[in-house]
Amino acid sequence: MTFGRQDHPAFENWSIESWAQYPHLQVGLPAPTGRGAIDQAVAKLGVERRIGAVVPHFSMAAPILTKTDMLLSVSSVAMTEMEQIYGLEKRPVPFDVEPLELMLFTSAISTDQPEIRWFRDCVDRAARDLL
Repeated sequence: MTFGRQDHPAFENWSIESWAQYPHLQVGLPAPTGRGAIDQAVAKLGVERRIGAVVPHFSMAAPILTKTDMLLSVSSVAMTEMEQIYGLEKRPVPFDVEPLELMLFTSAISTDQPEIRWFRDCVDRAARDLL
């Protein structure tokens, strides 16, 4: 999803062109390859986004979005509470993006320990609830 402030001008005629016209907020460090899933997807379409600011945590994103014309394209799970608290608007990302892949790694030595099984089951249930 792409998030922005109430009455953001990009949302009037929502398209990949309006998405690319405005600066974007990025949360966290850039991908090790320099291009995350969003940037890879738009690069295939010959589009590039302009990063207006980078913040270290999602808790900082909503206050910035409400006071600027920046947009934020992330999984909707990351912004559920902030969207409601700050009254943000959202639109589907106007292009196809590969689904987010989640992985949980455990040691082969400890994978069958009750605590690890319990944690793995909790993560599995939480992930299924998001679908």
